[in-house]
Amino acid sequence: MRVIFLDIDGILNNLCLKNPWTRPDGTIQEPVQGTKTVWRNTIGMDYDKVERLNKILDSSDWSIIISSSWGFSRDTIQALICFGFKHTHRIVGGTYNGCGRGNQIWNTIKDNPSITDFITIEDEPFDIIGEHESVTPEMREFFKDRVFSPNPYVGLTDEIVEKVIKYHKENK
Repeated sequence: MRVIFLDIDGILNNLCLKNPWTRPDGTIQEPVQGTKTVWRNTIGMDYDKVERLNKILDSSDWSIIISSSWGFSRDTIQALICFGFKHTHRIVGGTYNGCGRGNQIWNTIKDNPSITDFITIEDEPFDIIGEHESVTPEMREFFKDRVFSPNPYVGLTDEIVEKVIKYHKENK
């Protein structure tokens, strides 16, 4: 199984959203009844960024593992759907808590031998490939060419989408 470890904040939204709940037609997206976590203390998602994620999945066989403070939950799935995500059937799980995002991903891969290839889309990779105290030289080498990192003030861009699609085609 080929997996994208997906962060959400800074990827499917950005820190510059003026009104994160505005739909493309200008109307306001209201929180879905019964949801809790997703709509509290978040800045929502951006339809354009979610559509870019759809484009990656439309052209690949990647599955998704949520590696985000949003967590892998019904609320997260519902929020993705509300913002236009078309591939919920390809979300296969989430990372569990650990010391640093890199360790969470590392442990998930080690515990799941069915993962044959992976990338991570993460806006703050310091605890995956950076100088964070939890990152070992072995981890840094392991993750080296597999981290796609947009600017959190911009989010997922067409350029990163093309890089992910290219990586997928070149590493089948």
